[in-house]
Amino acid sequence: MRAFVDFSLERGLEIAPAILKAIERSRSAIVVISPTYASSPWCLDELEKIFECKEKKRQLVFPIFLDVDPREMREQSGPFTLIGQSEKGLGMENADKVRRWRDALRKAGNLAGWDLGN
Repeated sequence: MRAFVDFSLERGLEIAPAILKAIERSRSAIVVISPTYASSPWCLDELEKIFECKEKKRQLVFPIFLDVDPREMREQSGPFTLIGQSEKGLGMENADKVRRWRDALRKAGNLAGWDLGN
């Protein structure tokens, strides 16, 4: 088993493409979801990619809910209402991206995972 962690990136490489490529090559993903997770477009893009790989390549996804209630992810409430508030500032050109982020959050919230801190 090989783990990919951001700090293993070579200097000079673009972060997002390297991480997305690592996600594509992976057979499984461990996603640590914290209360500030939904405020990070990078985290949401990665989560979207992970679920794309789960559907296309049957990648296994193991969520860890760190001080997060998975129900809030499914309902887009609590710290996950941020995505609804930020959607207003993203404009129509990003409406599809926000829809995919919401969908990925719901899917993650529906998975059986580890609940730490609640």
